[in-house]
Amino acid sequence: MAEGLKEKFESIANFTVENNLSFREVIEELEKNLIKAALKKTNYNKKKAAELLNIHRNTFNIKVKKYKIKRNLK
Repeated sequence: MAEGLKEKFESIANFTVENNLSFREVIEELEKNLIKAALKKTNYNKKKAAELLNIHRNTFNIKVKKYKIKRNLK
């Protein structure tokens, strides 16, 4: 596991329990942030972003729609 990742997950777990957040809520937020980061890293190439996350492209596209993720054109 990447250095420091275990501690970050422990911190998130503690925050989740202390604030009575649901498991689903936390997992969905993590999933959404992973997708956004992968899209940003691949310049919004969905095929490459799905490969980066090691998930099927169709699954990736379903999740992009689920979370209503759109390219941020600033």
